[in-house]
Amino acid sequence: MDKKSYVMQGVASKKELDVYHLIFAPTFACNLKCKHCYLPNHENECLPFDLAMKLVDDWSSFVLTEKGQYNGIFHIKGGEPFVVPYFWELVDKVAEMQSLQLMLTTNGTFSDEEAISKLADANKKLKGNLSIIVSLDGATDETNAKLRGQGHYEKALKFMKAISEAGINFFVNCVLHKGNIAEIQQFVELAKSHNATQINFLNFVPHENSADIKDWQESQLAIYEAMAKVYIDGDSQTKQMLAGSLPDIITNEQDGSIAISDECVAAYKGLLYVLPNGNVCTCPNVTFAESVLGNIKENSLQEIVENTTKLYEALKFCSGQFICSGEKKLYLDTKDFARLENLKKLQDTLAKFIQNKESEKLSFCYNRNF
Repeated sequence: MDKKSYVMQGVASKKELDVYHLIFAPTFACNLKCKHCYLPNHENECLPFDLAMKLVDDWSSFVLTEKGQYNGIFHIKGGEPFVVPYFWELVDKVAEMQSLQLMLTTNGTFSDEEAISKLADANKKLKGNLSIIVSLDGATDETNAKLRGQGHYEKALKFMKAISEAGINFFVNCVLHKGNIAEIQQFVELAKSHNATQINFLNFVPHENSADIKDWQESQLAIYEAMAKVYIDGDSQTKQMLAGSLPDIITNEQDGSIAISDECVAAYKGLLYVLPNGNVCTCPNVTFAESVLGNIKENSLQEIVENTTKLYEALKFCSGQFICSGEKKLYLDTKDFARLENLKKLQDTLAKFIQNKESEKLSFCYNRNF
């Protein structure tokens, strides 16, 4: 199967994703302790095995009924998926069902031959519908270590090389901050050299444990301008690798390919985030207590999906073009006016690119934390 990028988007009038996407964090446990991690203390709580298996069954039935084969993603992240006790049982189940795309987000520190062989086998069963997202936060060992610690850079590159040679489609996630924003071009070249299909550049959002390094955050506008330069000056491969980035979205809007809506995809039908305790939110950036849609220990998946309409209405006040609803709500709740002003500067600068076309408008994930 040809390599393919992924852009989380949905038609605004329908309030649903084009391709449904369930993000499952069975545990927050991890073998690393990255400085920018927002998860609560890497707890060892893990959703029980039987509930995880049922979740796959329920999600598969829902996707097949609503969208059809491979039009829904079962996305395992964490924490670190490879430390989940039943990780391989979960991978095998999705692969054997041949109904869902499988996506994994990993730090890339697990690259033994047996693991790569199992991933290759799953990819074959899924007819190429396996995508792996590898987290790497610098184009050099030194820069990556600022957030992730020493000794993990080469492990991640080894993992990328191994899955590429196994014919598995993979992306790279990179959290941008003041210490690595100058390396965007270098990072693109690194990803190219390892045959990555796509790069997801994420803005660093300081909250929870990562609030201790909040001064590392670069403004959203500065990040956009740095990325736009690389995108505009880049070749066709560079542009393809930055699919779904703000420069890519705006370019497509300007050339008439798409029209942009006034909101992100938070609380759209088909976007769910399941936590280790069974709570379900709409995405990893909207996990506030009042945004919980239900719990898979108590509620059916259908009930949870139906609650997204109520959450969408509740989130409308903090949505908007080019910004993550969860990020804006965080700053509103904490009365962080400086960061709210930075979001406004981004919107004001990019407003001139919007042509207000009458065609069907699309909403996107602007934080790209998937």
